Amino acid sequence: MSWSFHDPRRCAFGGAAAIALVLASPIAAQTVSRLETDMSVFASHNPFLLPGRKRGALGVEASVRPSIAVRTADGSRYDLDAVITDRAYSRRYGNFVTGRVNASGEVRRSEYLTITASAGVARDLAVDLLTSSVEAAADPGSIRMAYRGRLSAIISPDAYTIIRPEIGYERSGFTGTDLLDDTRALDAGLAYVRRIDPVTRVGVRGGATFSKTRRASDLSTQRLYGTIERQLGGGWTATAELGAERSSSRTEAVLDAPVDQRARTLLSGRADLCRALPGPVLCVRGSLNSEISGLGGLQRRAVAGASYRQRIGRRSVVDLSGEYQRAMIQGDIVPSFDAVRATARFERTIGSTLTASAQVQYLRRRLIGGERIGAAFGGLQLTYAMDRR
Repeated sequence: MSWSFHDPRRCAFGGAAAIALVLASPIAAQTVSRLETDMSVFASHNPFLLPGRKRGALGVEASVRPSIAVRTADGSRYDLDAVITDRAYSRRYGNFVTGRVNASGEVRRSEYLTITASAGVARDLAVDLLTSSVEAAADPGSIRMAYRGRLSAIISPDAYTIIRPEIGYERSGFTGTDLLDDTRALDAGLAYVRRIDPVTRVGVRGGATFSKTRRASDLSTQRLYGTIERQLGGGWTATAELGAERSSSRTEAVLDAPVDQRARTLLSGRADLCRALPGPVLCVRGSLNSEISGLGGLQRRAVAGASYRQRIGRRSVVDLSGEYQRAMIQGDIVPSFDAVRATARFERTIGSTLTASAQVQYLRRRLIGGERIGAAFGGLQLTYAMDRR
């Protein structure tokens, strides 16, 4: 959902639609294109968090990131970006090609109506999604191919009210694994937000998701939340949602074991507390909800995280982040999966086009048998960026 903390990845076909809209627009547009290339070297004693000894390897990674952004005089925007990455390991694991294409557009039809669309396709190593996917901790050596698209409208009948209907589709498939299954989900929602004073917005958000996997019968989930957003001063903003989800009754095959699930209603929600510029950028967040899983059926997903970004002088930046995820299968066939990611990164700009960075990271996951495996990573990266207007 567009209300979530993390923006969704979008499908490639949206790029063609966005470009067509730009070419058809009679309004003068400003276009900015950007090209980034980077080279990284890194090392870890267990890059895929696998059981056993002698799992260490060195790695080399090269990426290319083109992007284009278009802004029109009426306030509309169109964005298209892509990345392709080739990663090779010194031993055991071989090499992997990953990447994604994202496209989005926001067409301002009038002061009362804005249409937004986004789409994308992504090919990712599951270990890179360790705390952002309910399946990644189960088999981090697999590759996920995901297709996503979303269409919504922002309706503003007056200066205080926003009504937002939206619909989206997501499909994910996995290769290199016998544990995870393909998933499909169709989602529809409606949100109403009202500004009640200069610093506070309240509202209600509802919707339904219709999902399917090979191991589970068709299932649906309905949800209803109350929402609040408040500016606290000093650059701080607090956002919260609290409500309930109700899932339909169904039969699931969790890890190929049949499980009958009754219809049930569960508490769900999220909360964010963030500080924006000027000064350090800080965000603390947490969420609890249900998601369709490649393991079969629904999983409850709880996430807690924090991030900190501080500029040091004109050329240097320090980034710190940590995230914990716990994915609980609705049944007692296997224990819950949990995963941890902690990252520290230092960046320094060299001239107008080069950036050098150093990063250390710690990852940990829980195996099906309950054992936890962790690994440290360290690496260096050099990035070249060029803008054209």
